[in-house]
Amino acid sequence: MRPRTLIGRVWTRLCQAFAAGTGPAPAHGRDSQRREPAERWDEPDTPQAVPRRVRARDADCATRWPDAALDAWAVSWKAGGYLEAVRARDGLQVIGKVPVPEAVPDVLRHWSHPCGAPVTVEWTTPPPPQGSSRPEEPGEGLGFPLRANDCEAWERQQDAALTAMAQAQARLRRRHPDHIDPASDVEALLSACAARLNRTEPPAESLIAALNADPLERMTITGGWVDPVQVAHARKSRWNGFADDQPERVIKLAERLLRDDAATATANFCDPRSVAQVFRVPGPAGPLYEIGDDGTRRLHAARLLGFPLLWARITQLSLPLMLHIYHVGNNGEPAQEEMARIVARWHGLIDRGLVAGDVDETDPDDPRLHLHWTAALWLLVEANRAVQWSHHYERAYPGALAAAGIPPHAWSTPEAWHEWASERRRRRR
Repeated sequence: MRPRTLIGRVWTRLCQAFAAGTGPAPAHGRDSQRREPAERWDEPDTPQAVPRRVRARDADCATRWPDAALDAWAVSWKAGGYLEAVRARDGLQVIGKVPVPEAVPDVLRHWSHPCGAPVTVEWTTPPPPQGSSRPEEPGEGLGFPLRANDCEAWERQQDAALTAMAQAQARLRRRHPDHIDPASDVEALLSACAARLNRTEPPAESLIAALNADPLERMTITGGWVDPVQVAHARKSRWNGFADDQPERVIKLAERLLRDDAATATANFCDPRSVAQVFRVPGPAGPLYEIGDDGTRRLHAARLLGFPLLWARITQLSLPLMLHIYHVGNNGEPAQEEMARIVARWHGLIDRGLVAGDVDETDPDDPRLHLHWTAALWLLVEANRAVQWSHHYERAYPGALAAAGIPPHAWSTPEAWHEWASERRRRRR
């Protein structure tokens, strides 16, 4: 924790000690900035602080979607301190981590459509007592079975995967018939595709600092297909940006997709023992993704060729319970002027109904957002990235942002985004 954050919190606690009573949890919504100080929320850095916050989210989603059809999940609690869950309507299987059992509905709601809509939970094993925390791994628990889950997820649909790969390869070869021949120049093809994509659809900057803002992990993980068009952040600032980093590996992957039979290509491109890793970022109509530590070259090869399939370990990090300003700045804490602009957008987005939560400016050097819901996490970060991710979202889901109340002119440029997102806040002053 940074020193001035600690000082601000101690000062606030002293002020509260002299205040009359403790009062209820702060309300959220259009007038949140005129209500009780949001500092009454405890910082979510201990298991004891989490239940109150997730109960506030439970209440928010119940009022936001009162008539939504509820996704039903069957959940079991494992000895290693993790959960397994299966969704009734389609058999989606996930494993997950939560610091307390009260957080289970919150992590599963991220798979709902719309994201955050209510779910029902049926425990198939006795759940831990309310308020208890999971054992820390690996000392007290059995660990998180990531590799085993990767293989099990692949085995559940291996036969269907082979068919899907064969069909996708056939379409790819019809689109690039001249490059099936081993003598053809696949490197030149990739360079031309990269030049076009970098001009029209360059990769977005990372959201990982905001995605991973909470100190206690709340996540779910599954295995599945990802369309590379929906991957906004590609770990490189440019498509095919491997000039000084083994560029031949991307070429070899592309050649396999173009020339290998389906069984060979599937074995090389979808090996669950070295699976690609992506972070899932929900939006109004469906998710975008950010590539993780593994699978970057497979992603670039598929995206450059227009190949629609990437088998991946999909990690859904739960929406942060609280965002500090340094989680959403560009490369750390923003300058004072940009900090004020971000806070103004937070207020404005709450006013527009695109965010539910409480903006806490008790410490002017460390404003924070206590977050219940948002239409998309990238709306809350600094303006450049908000615009980049919005452009990617429009390409993946044409018209979805406008349907959610965000017109195209709003995310045309960073300055346009700031003007639109903070407009109602400025009018109120």
